Amino acid sequence: MHSADLESPPLPDDLTSLWRGILAAWNSGLRKDAIRSAETLVTRLNQGEPAQASRFGRWLCERLFDDSVGWKGQWGGNAGYEDAPDYALSIFPLTTGVVIPHLARELQQPTGQTLRWLYQAIVGLSGRLPPESRDQLDGLLAAACGKDAGLLDLLRLAAPTDERARRWAC
Repeated sequence: MHSADLESPPLPDDLTSLWRGILAAWNSGLRKDAIRSAETLVTRLNQGEPAQASRFGRWLCERLFDDSVGWKGQWGGNAGYEDAPDYALSIFPLTTGVVIPHLARELQQPTGQTLRWLYQAIVGLSGRLPPESRDQLDGLLAAACGKDAGLLDLLRLAAPTDERARRWAC
């Protein structure tokens, strides 16, 4: 993925400018600035209309879990991933403030894609999260598949309607 692929999120102009600032800071190696700007973005999203947060959450999950170099690299060959602009998609404020809340909302009426995204979030993101965020992801797994469910249960549940989940669940 290239920076240009991330330039047009479904956000109003003021938040799009903030988003582009996050990417610019990240791409310039200013990780702390990117994180602070991401915290501001999450705060402003939470102050706005829920539909706006939902649209952005879906867009972010699509980029992170469906288009990201990291997920292609998850299964081998991820050289240079940390330098890819899409790595910025998984910085802490976006994971805890956008991705996890979006998954929680979507799991009220889950699709195969949403279940696979939850699998990907647990596998790829939870190890970098504080215990309360990991617990939240584990709670979403239990809500989707049952108390004693394992990760493969998510893929098996998603497989009938999600091609990637079907390939990964075998």
